[in-house]
Amino acid sequence: MILDLLAETPKLSADKISEIYHIELEKVKKQLKDMVSEGVLRVETSIEDKKSKKYSLTESGRYFLKKAHQARHKIYESLLDEWSEAERLQFSGLIQKFNGELNKTDFMSPVN
Repeated sequence: MILDLLAETPKLSADKISEIYHIELEKVKKQLKDMVSEGVLRVETSIEDKKSKKYSLTESGRYFLKKAHQARHKIYESLLDEWSEAERLQFSGLIQKFNGELNKTDFMSPVN
């Protein structure tokens, strides 16, 4: 998820990633540190605030993300292989509806 986010919006801080995904900051920092050491992400120190670090994908990270997406699509294709066209269309419509509702959700507001 973090790689997908950074592919869309490069140069994010650990704080911002933690806020977006509602993941504990220390867990985000650990994941970022691991990805930097693996060469998937690069880290830049902010010019304005020397304590602030921003993360972006490296070329290796872009390649890794592309391969991960390809592998995921291959798995999806194999799972849906025996579904009829009508079942696939129905499933696709429901997923789109679900994602649309999810995108409208304010995760910062309290749940009643």
